[in-house]
Amino acid sequence: MRKVGLMLLLTAFLILGFAIGAPGVPQSGNALVPPSVANWMGTDVLGRDLFGRLALAAARSVAVSVAAWSVAVLIGAAIGTATGMSPRSILSKLTGRIMALIYSTPFMLVLVAIVAVLGPGMLNAYLALLMFAWAAPARHADEMVRRLREATHVRASFALGFRPSQIVRVVLLPAVLPTVAVAALPALPDLLVLDVLLSFVGLGAQPPIPTLGGMLLDGLSYGAVAWWLVAFPLTVLVCICLSVRALHFDTSRASSVNRYRHAARTAF
Repeated sequence: MRKVGLMLLLTAFLILGFAIGAPGVPQSGNALVPPSVANWMGTDVLGRDLFGRLALAAARSVAVSVAAWSVAVLIGAAIGTATGMSPRSILSKLTGRIMALIYSTPFMLVLVAIVAVLGPGMLNAYLALLMFAWAAPARHADEMVRRLREATHVRASFALGFRPSQIVRVVLLPAVLPTVAVAALPALPDLLVLDVLLSFVGLGAQPPIPTLGGMLLDGLSYGAVAWWLVAFPLTVLVCICLSVRALHFDTSRASSVNRYRHAARTAF
């Protein structure tokens, strides 16, 4: 119940961020005001309301991370299904080499280098995250398809003369995609933190767009006199990551229970 309440609270907070936007008009006489009734989370050094900017920054970071995660799961599931169907093909060998290269390289340094070459911006940060995020879903899907190819219903589909494309579309992908998505949920907070990190070093979305990383960077300069500039953005980031982890735990447990129930019904 607590997890559901936290998810609903964060969802309302993010929706509010898109609804109210970010107050961008500086008010010099209202700078660094502590949290109050008028300004729930205080104001920043330019006198802008921190609550509105933080809600929009969190909503933007979550939107970019979820978009990159969703596309990565779809691409990874498609590539993994293709390589699992033909494990000895050139595509399978090439994909294996690329994934080995991705897992063996210093991820953060390469990510920052790619964004530095492409240039700062929201789209380039999204593309950089996507370039690495597809590998884990692809490997998971490849392993699942290799096991499913030996299943009775899949072998029967081959024996009945169905084309491989039909088997992939009708039989394999519906079985692989939900499991791969659940297994990939822990990567979502990682993508969120990476987006915040890119913004923190100046390679993400550029001002005046509010970002969690940019707000943390600005808050560190005034942390000694304005604690709320660091405390609130950091708290929101931690709560979002913990909520996704809790969602993954509940989803994985429910999926395991459903598999055990299905196995029990099949056995009897």
